[in-house]
Amino acid sequence: MFRKLAGAAILGVLFCATAVLADEVKGKVTKVDDSANKITISVDGKDTEYTVASDCKMPKMKGKDGTEKEFTLKALAKMVEKTGGVGVNATTSKKDGKDVVTEIKMSGEGRKKKKDA
Repeated sequence: MFRKLAGAAILGVLFCATAVLADEVKGKVTKVDDSANKITISVDGKDTEYTVASDCKMPKMKGKDGTEKEFTLKALAKMVEKTGGVGVNATTSKKDGKDVVTEIKMSGEGRKKKKDA
């Protein structure tokens, strides 16, 4: 019984420590270098460059044929090029002393609302 309780306590501490190490950045992606796995996020007018992890979780998108595909940095670069910036919520964590993006979620920032005709 004590082993189960101790194991659950250790898992709880590890989960909380992981949550503390992760940070969320809300801003607008203004530049993407997909060959170097880097993105630039602007928050309140201040640009910061981040490295994107190779196993970064990306949002799903629907293709023209209706199938879901995972978003890529190349697709993000095209979107930024067309719109001038894309709103994101990026989760970062420290790796080798640098902030690395581990997850990207699209936000409503930067999107234009369609007007009803």
